[in-house]
Amino acid sequence: MAQPPARNADAVEADEANHIYFARRSTQVDPAGQERLRLHAARLKEHPKEVVYLAAYAENLGSASYELAIANQRIEAVARLLRSYGVATRQMHPLRRYGVARGRPAPTCATADCREKRGRVVLSFGMR
Repeated sequence: MAQPPARNADAVEADEANHIYFARRSTQVDPAGQERLRLHAARLKEHPKEVVYLAAYAENLGSASYELAIANQRIEAVARLLRSYGVATRQMHPLRRYGVARGRPAPTCATADCREKRGRVVLSFGMR
């Protein structure tokens, strides 16, 4: 069976730059996340036909409704910061919020690093 091509370090770094991580149960964007969002805002302002899609993830620390509420608040925090940095509302699409999936247990995290990266908003970019 053929293995998929390895992604280069630049691609992995770019993927990481599109993740805004949150402390457990937090909905506040930390200084590192604020800086990432400033860079994304500059990119979006420079390219007004580009849009950003926001997908939020929670940590699986509570009920499904709690997880979805946290994910929603995280998307709102990211969108609010992007707007404060001058990004037009029409360029943002807060489409998805992920909490606990019904009927499917969340994958187990064996490391602290894995657990820390569960709570996040992922930005993906496209054209209108």
